[in-house]
Amino acid sequence: MKSTFFLAVVLAHLFCGIGMTCPAGDNPDPCFIKHLTVYTVPADRERLRVGVCEEVNLTAPAVAKWTVTGGGTLSFSTAVSTTFYAPKDPGTSTIKAVIGNRSCTVVFTVVKPEGVTMTAAAPFYHISAIPSAGFTGTNIVLSPGDVSFRGILVKESEVSTGTGTGVFHSLNGVKHPEGTARAVKDGNIVDSQGDQVFSKGSTAAVNGDYSGEYSLSIPWKYNCHGGTFVLMFDVLHHSLSDKAGKTTTDKANANAAFNRNDPSQGF
Repeated sequence: MKSTFFLAVVLAHLFCGIGMTCPAGDNPDPCFIKHLTVYTVPADRERLRVGVCEEVNLTAPAVAKWTVTGGGTLSFSTAVSTTFYAPKDPGTSTIKAVIGNRSCTVVFTVVKPEGVTMTAAAPFYHISAIPSAGFTGTNIVLSPGDVSFRGILVKESEVSTGTGTGVFHSLNGVKHPEGTARAVKDGNIVDSQGDQVFSKGSTAAVNGDYSGEYSLSIPWKYNCHGGTFVLMFDVLHHSLSDKAGKTTTDKANANAAFNRNDPSQGF
């Protein structure tokens, strides 16, 4: 009789959770944290890779005590559901939910923007008889695209370390002003009216040679949750003029080119 009772208890433990009644004190329910990003772009809202400052809704099977390590904050510390606010800095954030004598975790990889692209669009810029070229940068998109950066602000920094040679020699040390902070929309598109990208050289040629080159590395910074802006990456503004004065200006995979004597146009 005793052996039969012992066998029944063992079987109850082995098969608990597949339709049998569990012994007192056991809880067969899996401790699983449901996670769903607040923003609906990208389409995969159950991903474990998120952008800096991105928000994720978390739900436990029952009321839980929530903690986070590695960066970020939670909207509630004791609740069935809470929201994870990813930190400003990239890294790994581990979130634990404790329910009675059970605990479950979910781990997020937090990434910052790594690059940017834009499209060259009108209005364009050129001064006739002068080596010059420019464009309006539109559709400014941050990468990577598999996370959302909708929670951040971005801007260009003031910098005066450009290097110019030949017809662009006069641009040495010319200040690039600090940009206006811009929000980021769905699809990691910077909410901007356009980036005016241009360079203008000198009118004088050297023995009939209008060649020259200009390069300026512009720090792009981001911020969220208040505080100071921190560096994302540098973006190169580059212009090149050949001997005849044909000038090409490029930035973030966008470019425009003008012959020296093309008609003038401006922003």
